[in-house]
Formats: sequence, structure tokens, C-alpha cells
Amino acid sequence: MRSGAVLLAAFIAVVAASVVVGLFLIGSPGEQRLRRLDDARVTDLQNLSGEIAAYVRTHHALPPTVEAASRPGYAIPRDPVSRQPYGYDVIDATHYRLCAVFQTAAADVAVYEGREAHHGKGQTCFTYEVKLP
Repeated sequence: MRSGAVLLAAFIAVVAASVVVGLFLIGSPGEQRLRRLDDARVTDLQNLSGEIAAYVRTHHALPPTVEAASRPGYAIPRDPVSRQPYGYDVIDATHYRLCAVFQTAAADVAVYEGREAHHGKGQTCFTYEVKLP
């Protein structure tokens, strides 16, 4: 019986260590949720960039507001938590900035249309350039 208790204790220790290592490597469920929300923010900014590019192709200029870039049937995305609009600033005739508040620092760098979409925790802005027709 004594060796059975030792084996059980060893098994419990291995399982507990595995759980701790797993949480360390992938993060807690709460951290994973924050990463998924930040991934959604990156996707939203990429989609907004596409809408702005479509507006530029049609109007030969940047939209004055991000809402102006909206096509019929397309709802301008908002932050998935605060429901606030993403930041949009026209810098000059061919450059603009999209901003979001991220809840985590990106562990890896996403690449979209040849651009890195690396973000830190907190407000991060990405500058885009458009080619006028």
C-alpha cells in the first residue's frame, strides 16, 4: 500500500507541474481572452484599411472621417470591448493613421499587405500610405 501512495503522490506532482508549465507557456484563460480581443482589433484595423483604400480608389482622396469610408452594408468596426470607434487621423494627402488601445503586447508580429502589425500594450497607432490614382 505504501508504494501505491508514493506513486499517487508522484502522479499528482507531475500533473500539477504540467498545469503550471502549461499556464506559463500559453497564459491563463483570462490572458488568452485578452489576446483574442487584441487579434480582433488588429483584424478590424486591417479591414478599415481596406475600406479606406476602396474609398481612395473611388474618390481619389482620403476620407475626411473613417465613417465616410463606409460603403452600404458595411458597418465600421468598433473596439470589441469599449464599443468606441478606432482612432483615425489624416496626416497628409497620402498618409493616415489608425489607432487602437491594446490590452496585451503582441508576442508575435502579424504581417498584413507586407506591413508588420506589432503592437505594445496601450494605445498603438499604425501609419498607412495610399497611392492616389
